[in-house]
Amino acid sequence: MSQKIFNANRVIGRPHYDQKESEKGNATFRRSLYVVKDTAQGGVFTEQNIRLIRPGFGLAPKNFPDVQGHTVTRAVKRGDHLDWDIVSDA
Repeated sequence: MSQKIFNANRVIGRPHYDQKESEKGNATFRRSLYVVKDTAQGGVFTEQNIRLIRPGFGLAPKNFPDVQGHTVTRAVKRGDHLDWDIVSDA
């Protein structure tokens, strides 16, 4: 029985959420976080000034809740993609 459990766990494997090499060219078809309103340094990221749109050159959609409520480290313009360097740590 323990051997069957071991084999079942091995077959299930571990999930990998990183982009595969074959998927890297498809970034333009994915959605990512972008600024939709000009925001000054010290402003706060909210649902009103960030959206999930294409192309996928910004932060991944899974980071949307993590970015909300954080302050802007430098002024950003409408159309800029979000990156961790413009999101404050606190």
